[in-house]
Amino acid sequence: KETADLDLIIIATGSEVQHALKVAADMPGARVVSMPCMSLYERQSAEYKESILPSACTKRVSMEAGVTDLWYKYVGTEGKTVGVDRFGFSAPGDIVMKE
Repeated sequence: KETADLDLIIIATGSEVQHALKVAADMPGARVVSMPCMSLYERQSAEYKESILPSACTKRVSMEAGVTDLWYKYVGTEGKTVGVDRFGFSAPGDIVMKE
């Protein structure tokens, strides 16, 4: 949870959550959201979704060691996605993240 006014939302899934938490550790206005299942999130009420991803905060980044296409729904047009959008990249997780 952010310790200052919300400035940035980092949405991550799986093992990328740990990397998101490291990034956010030095950013008091950053919120990390673990989203392991988009369809479960989508089934929640509008009020709940707004409390997790407030529309007023448009500075958003998604992190997933997979394709980035689906994340644009959550990061918006001003957001950024971090992922692997090419086939066949295989290596230990820490090396994949560096690439």
